[in-house]
Amino acid sequence: MKRWLARLGAVLSFTLGTVAALEALLALAAPVPLNSPRFRTSERYCTELTAGSDGVITTADFRHTFHVDERGRRTSGSGPRAGARTVAVVGDSMVFGEGVADGETFVARLPGALAAAGAGEWDAWNLGIGGHGTGQHLARLEDLVASGARPDVALVTFFANDPRDDRECRPFRLAADGAALTRAVPADMAHPPPKRLPWLVEQPAYRWITSHSQIVGRLRLRAARSPEKRVSAAGAPGLNALDEPLSPDAVRLTNALYRRLAADARSWELPIGLVLVPHKGCFTGGDAARACATKLDTVARIAAESGLPLLDLRTVFDPARLDSDYHAHDLHWTVAGHARATAPIAAFIEQLAASRGGTVRPST
Repeated sequence: MKRWLARLGAVLSFTLGTVAALEALLALAAPVPLNSPRFRTSERYCTELTAGSDGVITTADFRHTFHVDERGRRTSGSGPRAGARTVAVVGDSMVFGEGVADGETFVARLPGALAAAGAGEWDAWNLGIGGHGTGQHLARLEDLVASGARPDVALVTFFANDPRDDRECRPFRLAADGAALTRAVPADMAHPPPKRLPWLVEQPAYRWITSHSQIVGRLRLRAARSPEKRVSAAGAPGLNALDEPLSPDAVRLTNALYRRLAADARSWELPIGLVLVPHKGCFTGGDAARACATKLDTVARIAAESGLPLLDLRTVFDPARLDSDYHAHDLHWTVAGHARATAPIAAFIEQLAASRGGTVRPST
């Protein structure tokens, strides 16, 4: 037994020494930038941004820093002016702005666009969190208002993988009749836990490895730059959750969530609009484009039946400019894509604000 343990110890020591030497060589010879963990687990939303944090996101196409304020919102650091009206924008990583710097997201651009359009002073709250679905969007908006924050306008976005995200995290329970919703705290997690949203992200060893290991960083970038990733981002087969049709259960849940959102808008006297955000495959033709059209048309119909005003960004993006508006290996917008979306979203906010008479409320 002692001889066996000695051999095992020697093997482990050799393995650890080899890994440490390889890490040191890669860090000195050809280091790659590493990601900073962004999320922490949350009973209310399954995951949320780590408040008061700064970090770095690196993929095959981009590297940028981000700042999350003490309220858990991504911010560019510029504070609102006294008397400014406010718009709260709730969504996933497209709203968060994965792929661009803090000041380059469409949310950060909205105050300038609204001021340039003669709409006065505005502040925009970025409530985007990667991996969140419609249920989490609704839960965050309800909690925001319950906290005493009163925006003048709210936007809720829809992206094609939201139904998948709604299966992974369920902050609301849908009654058997397919109509009544009950808030679930803690939120129900899918089983088995989804790979992107587990307790793992808070483990010290995981956080240290993802922030420091050159081997892990190199493997991650190699996978991100694979031909399969580029094909998926281009809208060919392999988009999975983006292409999957809305199941009857997903339609029932989306119906219930949007009806509750519309009821909240009436109860709060708060204009709430829905923004449909297309992915790159919506414009490339073939099966991906047909799947996108079917899904977004269905969501638009559900929104109309619930009484929610709608902005469909499919009319904004030009198929001839996809390479400049979307990342090559990634489904997120580039700086040009965020800039392209800003003006129509600002105009939509003006329409929503006019529907309530433009009442000015202080920022929160």
